[in-house]
Amino acid sequence: MGIVMLLRALALLSIAASETLNLHYVVVIPAIIHHPSQEKFCIHVSSLPETVHLAITLEMTIRNHTLVEKDVEKPGIFECISFQPVARCETKAKDCGFVLPIGL
Repeated sequence: MGIVMLLRALALLSIAASETLNLHYVVVIPAIIHHPSQEKFCIHVSSLPETVHLAITLEMTIRNHTLVEKDVEKPGIFECISFQPVARCETKAKDCGFVLPIGL
């Protein structure tokens, strides 16, 4: 009886673990961002086992700029979001930014 309960518990654990490991996402953003034109990035999130918090941030040495921050509740979301780029870097290239998806 004990071994049967253990096997059932392991089976349920593997099902639960596979549910949490199947989160898939893609963030597409232009390789070169032009200022002052309007730019756009797209996100696709699928196989959500639960609500996740999505934050897309343009990280720069001087200051970070959050492009979007929202809770994603339903799977299969595909959304394109327009944003106004910050002024280009006037100093060395290392002071320029890069995009970092956080929370997925």
